[in-house]
Amino acid sequence: MTTRRSLLTISILALAALGLAACGGGGAKEKPGDVPTLRRGISAKVDTLDPHKSSAQWENIVIGDMLIGLTTDDAAGKPVPGMAASWEIDPTGTVWTFKLGDYVWSDGVPVTANDFVFALRRIQDPAVASQYASMLWLIKNAEEVNAGALKPEELGVRAIDDKTLELTLEYPAPYLPGLLSHYTTFPVPQHVVEQFGDAWIQPDNIVVNGPYKLVYWRTGDQLVAEKNPTGFGAAEACFDRVA
Repeated sequence: MTTRRSLLTISILALAALGLAACGGGGAKEKPGDVPTLRRGISAKVDTLDPHKSSAQWENIVIGDMLIGLTTDDAAGKPVPGMAASWEIDPTGTVWTFKLGDYVWSDGVPVTANDFVFALRRIQDPAVASQYASMLWLIKNAEEVNAGALKPEELGVRAIDDKTLELTLEYPAPYLPGLLSHYTTFPVPQHVVEQFGDAWIQPDNIVVNGPYKLVYWRTGDQLVAEKNPTGFGAAEACFDRVA
Protein backbone atom coordinates (compact mmCIF):
# COMPACT_ATOMS: atom_id res chain seq x y z
CA MET A 1 0.00 0.00 0.00
CA THR A 2 1.12 3.52 -0.66
CA THR A 3 2.26 5.86 2.09
CA ARG A 4 0.00 8.62 3.37
CA ARG A 5 1.89 10.88 0.99
CA SER A 6 0.38 11.46 -2.41
CA LEU A 7 -0.48 8.34 -4.34
CA LEU A 8 1.21 9.99 -7.28
CA THR A 9 4.40 10.19 -5.24
CA ILE A 10 4.55 6.47 -4.55
CA SER A 11 3.65 5.65 -8.12
CA ILE A 12 6.48 7.82 -9.43
CA LEU A 13 8.97 6.57 -6.88
CA ALA A 14 8.00 2.97 -7.39
CA LEU A 15 8.38 3.30 -11.13
CA ALA A 16 11.74 5.00 -10.89
CA ALA A 17 13.19 2.83 -8.15
CA LEU A 18 11.66 -0.54 -8.89
CA GLY A 19 10.94 -0.45 -12.60
CA LEU A 20 7.71 -2.37 -12.06
CA ALA A 21 5.92 -3.45 -15.19
CA ALA A 22 2.54 -2.49 -13.71
CA CYS A 23 3.38 1.15 -14.35
CA GLY A 24 4.41 0.49 -17.91
CA GLY A 25 7.85 -0.15 -19.29
CA GLY A 26 10.12 -3.12 -18.80
CA GLY A 27 10.21 -5.89 -16.28
CA ALA A 28 8.71 -9.35 -15.95
CA LYS A 29 5.15 -9.92 -17.03
CA GLU A 30 2.50 -10.79 -14.49
CA LYS A 31 1.57 -14.45 -14.30
CA PRO A 32 -1.85 -15.42 -15.68
CA GLY A 33 -4.52 -14.40 -13.20
CA ASP A 34 -2.23 -11.98 -11.39
CA VAL A 35 -2.97 -8.28 -11.03
CA PRO A 36 -0.41 -5.45 -10.87
CA THR A 37 0.76 -5.71 -7.25
CA LEU A 38 3.09 -3.63 -5.10
CA ARG A 39 4.70 -5.95 -2.57
CA ARG A 40 5.96 -3.94 0.34
CA GLY A 41 7.33 -4.82 3.71
CA ILE A 42 6.62 -2.79 6.81
CA SER A 43 8.92 -2.85 9.79
CA ALA A 44 6.68 -4.12 12.59
CA LYS A 45 3.34 -5.61 13.55
CA VAL A 46 0.31 -3.44 12.90
CA ASP A 47 -1.87 -3.11 16.00
CA THR A 48 -4.41 -0.63 14.70
CA LEU A 49 -5.44 1.10 11.51
CA ASP A 50 -7.54 3.68 13.31
CA PRO A 51 -5.95 7.09 12.57
CA HIS A 52 -7.02 8.38 15.97
CA LYS A 53 -5.43 5.52 17.90
CA SER A 54 -2.29 4.85 15.90
CA SER A 55 1.07 6.28 16.89
CA ALA A 56 3.37 4.15 14.76
CA GLN A 57 4.96 5.15 11.47
CA TRP A 58 4.49 1.67 9.99
CA GLU A 59 0.75 1.92 10.70
CA ASN A 60 0.70 5.36 9.13
CA ILE A 61 1.99 3.78 5.92
CA VAL A 62 -1.07 1.57 5.70
CA ILE A 63 -3.58 4.17 6.93
CA GLY A 64 -2.37 6.61 4.28
CA ASP A 65 -3.24 4.13 1.55
CA MET A 66 -6.86 4.18 2.59
CA LEU A 67 -7.78 7.59 3.97
CA ILE A 68 -7.29 11.10 2.57
CA GLY A 69 -7.62 14.34 4.51
CA LEU A 70 -8.55 17.86 3.50
CA THR A 71 -5.15 18.11 1.83
CA THR A 72 -2.59 15.65 0.55
CA ASP A 73 0.99 16.00 -0.71
CA ASP A 74 2.19 16.31 -4.27
CA ALA A 75 5.33 14.64 -5.64
CA ALA A 76 7.45 17.44 -4.16
CA GLY A 77 5.89 17.05 -0.71
CA LYS A 78 3.86 20.24 -0.99
CA PRO A 79 0.26 20.34 0.31
CA VAL A 80 -2.36 20.25 -2.42
CA PRO A 81 -6.16 19.81 -2.33
CA GLY A 82 -7.41 16.48 -1.11
CA MET A 83 -11.01 16.23 0.05
CA ALA A 84 -11.02 20.04 0.10
CA ALA A 85 -11.25 21.49 -3.40
CA SER A 86 -10.45 24.98 -2.11
CA TRP A 87 -10.21 27.06 1.07
CA GLU A 88 -10.33 30.65 2.30
CA ILE A 89 -8.84 32.38 5.33
CA ASP A 90 -10.44 35.30 7.16
CA PRO A 91 -8.44 38.52 7.79
CA THR A 92 -7.47 37.39 11.31
CA GLY A 93 -5.85 34.23 9.94
CA THR A 94 -7.75 32.13 12.46
CA VAL A 95 -10.90 31.10 10.58
CA TRP A 96 -10.42 28.73 7.67
CA THR A 97 -13.31 27.71 5.42
CA PHE A 98 -12.91 24.60 3.29
CA LYS A 99 -15.09 23.67 0.32
CA LEU A 100 -15.20 19.92 -0.15
CA GLY A 101 -15.14 18.25 -3.54
CA ASP A 102 -17.62 15.62 -4.63
CA TYR A 103 -16.11 12.48 -3.11
CA VAL A 104 -17.64 9.33 -1.69
CA TRP A 105 -16.73 6.67 0.82
CA SER A 106 -16.12 3.20 -0.61
CA ASP A 107 -19.70 2.21 0.22
CA GLY A 108 -21.02 5.05 -1.94
CA VAL A 109 -22.00 7.39 0.91
CA PRO A 110 -20.85 10.99 0.26
CA VAL A 111 -17.91 12.36 2.25
CA THR A 112 -19.30 15.39 4.07
CA ALA A 113 -18.12 18.13 6.38
CA ASN A 114 -19.85 16.30 9.22
CA ASP A 115 -17.39 13.41 8.82
CA PHE A 116 -14.57 15.85 9.57
CA VAL A 117 -16.44 17.36 12.53
CA PHE A 118 -17.03 13.87 13.92
CA ALA A 119 -13.39 12.88 13.39
CA LEU A 120 -11.84 16.01 14.91
CA ARG A 121 -14.07 15.75 17.95
CA ARG A 122 -13.32 12.05 18.26
CA ILE A 123 -9.54 12.45 18.35
CA GLN A 124 -9.91 14.95 21.21
CA ASP A 125 -12.25 12.65 23.15
CA PRO A 126 -10.43 11.72 26.39
CA ALA A 127 -11.86 8.20 26.10
CA VAL A 128 -10.02 7.67 22.80
CA ALA A 129 -6.75 8.66 24.49
CA SER A 130 -5.02 9.58 21.24
CA GLN A 131 -1.29 10.07 21.70
CA TYR A 132 -1.29 12.65 18.92
CA ALA A 133 -4.28 14.72 20.02
CA SER A 134 -1.97 17.56 21.02
CA MET A 135 -0.92 18.05 17.40
CA LEU A 136 -4.35 19.60 16.86
CA TRP A 137 -4.46 21.83 19.91
CA LEU A 138 -4.11 24.80 17.59
CA ILE A 139 -7.85 24.31 16.93
CA LYS A 140 -9.87 26.52 19.26
CA ASN A 141 -10.70 24.81 22.57
CA ALA A 142 -9.09 21.53 21.52
CA GLU A 143 -6.86 21.22 24.58
CA GLU A 144 -9.78 21.89 26.91
CA VAL A 145 -11.98 19.37 25.12
CA ASN A 146 -9.20 16.80 25.33
CA ALA A 147 -8.91 17.43 29.07
CA GLY A 148 -12.65 17.01 29.54
CA ALA A 149 -13.06 20.63 30.63
CA LEU A 150 -15.27 21.53 27.65
CA LYS A 151 -17.84 19.62 25.67
CA PRO A 152 -16.93 18.30 22.20
CA GLU A 153 -19.45 20.71 20.69
CA GLU A 154 -17.24 23.60 21.83
CA LEU A 155 -14.35 22.51 19.63
CA GLY A 156 -13.61 25.12 16.95
CA VAL A 157 -14.94 23.05 14.06
CA ARG A 158 -18.35 23.13 12.41
CA ALA A 159 -20.12 22.01 9.29
CA ILE A 160 -21.76 25.00 7.64
CA ASP A 161 -23.36 22.57 5.19
CA ASP A 162 -22.49 19.17 3.77
CA LYS A 163 -19.74 20.61 1.58
CA THR A 164 -18.45 23.45 3.76
CA LEU A 165 -16.23 22.97 6.81
CA GLU A 166 -15.07 25.77 9.08
CA LEU A 167 -12.07 25.51 11.39
CA THR A 168 -11.42 28.19 14.01
CA LEU A 169 -7.88 28.29 15.40
CA GLU A 170 -6.38 29.58 18.63
CA TYR A 171 -3.85 31.59 16.62
CA PRO A 172 -2.86 32.15 12.99
CA ALA A 173 -1.21 29.07 11.49
CA PRO A 174 -0.19 29.52 7.85
CA TYR A 175 1.24 25.98 7.90
CA LEU A 176 -2.23 24.49 8.44
CA PRO A 177 -2.58 23.00 4.91
CA GLY A 178 0.55 20.94 5.54
CA LEU A 179 -0.72 19.74 8.89
CA LEU A 180 -4.02 18.70 7.36
CA SER A 181 -2.30 16.01 5.30
CA HIS A 182 -1.27 14.24 8.54
CA TYR A 183 -3.29 11.15 9.39
CA THR A 184 -4.46 12.57 12.71
CA THR A 185 -6.67 14.97 10.73
CA PHE A 186 -8.18 12.37 8.41
CA PRO A 187 -11.95 11.98 8.31
CA VAL A 188 -13.49 8.72 9.43
CA PRO A 189 -16.90 7.48 8.27
CA GLN A 190 -19.22 8.39 11.12
CA HIS A 191 -21.93 6.00 9.98
CA VAL A 192 -19.52 3.06 10.06
CA VAL A 193 -17.66 3.94 13.27
CA GLU A 194 -20.95 4.34 15.10
CA GLN A 195 -22.19 1.00 13.79
CA PHE A 196 -19.11 -1.14 14.44
CA GLY A 197 -17.15 0.71 17.12
CA ASP A 198 -13.49 -0.31 17.31
CA ALA A 199 -14.17 -3.08 14.77
CA TRP A 200 -14.81 -0.55 12.01
CA ILE A 201 -11.24 -1.04 10.76
CA GLN A 202 -11.65 -4.77 10.12
CA PRO A 203 -11.70 -5.86 6.46
CA ASP A 204 -15.37 -6.86 6.55
CA ASN A 205 -16.40 -3.45 7.93
CA ILE A 206 -13.92 -0.83 6.82
CA VAL A 207 -15.05 2.04 4.61
CA VAL A 208 -12.46 4.40 3.12
CA ASN A 209 -12.10 7.42 0.84
CA GLY A 210 -8.58 6.79 -0.42
CA PRO A 211 -7.17 4.77 -3.33
CA TYR A 212 -6.97 1.41 -1.55
CA LYS A 213 -9.27 -0.62 0.70
CA LEU A 214 -8.24 -3.32 3.15
CA VAL A 215 -9.39 -6.79 2.12
CA TYR A 216 -7.21 -9.04 4.31
CA TRP A 217 -5.50 -8.62 7.66
CA ARG A 218 -3.95 -11.30 9.78
CA THR A 219 -2.06 -9.84 12.72
CA GLY A 220 1.64 -10.52 12.56
CA ASP A 221 1.35 -11.95 9.06
CA GLN A 222 0.09 -9.81 6.19
CA LEU A 223 -2.18 -6.98 5.14
CA VAL A 224 -3.61 -6.82 1.65
CA ALA A 225 -5.46 -3.92 0.08
CA GLU A 226 -7.05 -3.62 -3.32
CA LYS A 227 -7.82 -0.58 -5.40
CA ASN A 228 -10.91 1.35 -4.32
CA PRO A 229 -12.36 2.43 -7.68
CA THR A 230 -14.14 5.49 -6.27
CA GLY A 231 -11.27 6.55 -4.01
CA PHE A 232 -9.28 9.76 -4.29
CA GLY A 233 -6.26 9.15 -6.52
CA ALA A 234 -7.29 5.65 -7.59
CA ALA A 235 -7.35 6.55 -11.26
CA GLU A 236 -3.64 7.47 -11.13
CA ALA A 237 -2.57 4.42 -9.12
CA CYS A 238 -0.17 2.05 -10.88
CA PHE A 239 -1.12 -0.96 -8.79
CA ASP A 240 -4.37 -2.85 -8.35
CA ARG A 241 -3.22 -4.47 -5.14
CA VAL A 242 -0.76 -3.77 -2.34
CA ALA A 243 0.41 -6.63 -0.17
